[in-house]
Amino acid sequence: MSLDSTSTLAQIRAAYADNVSYAENDSLAECAAFIAACRLLVAKLPERVVHGGRNSEEIGLNIEVLERRLQAAEKWHASKRGASRYVHPSFADFRR
Repeated sequence: MSLDSTSTLAQIRAAYADNVSYAENDSLAECAAFIAACRLLVAKLPERVVHGGRNSEEIGLNIEVLERRLQAAEKWHASKRGASRYVHPSFADFRR
């Protein structure tokens, strides 16, 4: 399933979890899906949530961790996208 701005947080989290092993699987498609999930999580998740009045509870989320994982995935994707798995030898001068 392709993620977009209408995707729910549960769908984005599922895509993140499903594709987090892109490097172990050596999969560009999984990496692209992981990048999309990271970008949406960074955009949709708040850094801090406060609930209650005087005796409020506060929950913090470290967005920097997601941003570092996003940068690492983008770097991995760029390095793999440029690498070709096929070698095309030339036999033009084979009989000489």
